[in-house]
Amino acid sequence: MGTWRVLLIDPIADDHEIQAHILRAAGLDVIEPRENPFHEAITSRPDAVVVDVSPQRLGSVEFVRTLKDDPRTSSIPVVVVSSYPRAELVPTEGYVGKPCTPHRIVAEVMRVVKDRVIT
Repeated sequence: MGTWRVLLIDPIADDHEIQAHILRAAGLDVIEPRENPFHEAITSRPDAVVVDVSPQRLGSVEFVRTLKDDPRTSSIPVVVVSSYPRAELVPTEGYVGKPCTPHRIVAEVMRVVKDRVIT
């Protein structure tokens, strides 16, 4: 298998750049949505989606719901990075609580992608 492709959703530019750098440094191909993240998920068919969810990004929760409810994208594993407790969020394949280390984000993405490949 080639490089795993990860769609990264974080509307805060500085945070997005940091997470993109972390994922690229781990050898992952980062897809950055041009305009519509949901359309990007449909057309690019990433191996995983990483979504940052925080009080300033509550639209991200709705985005995750849409991904999980749509048959075209429901099989794509999602990793949520958030300071919210996991129980308060939409169920996803992966979760990384903030604050976190770069290693933790990469490890969780790798885990959900490997789980998808195995099943």
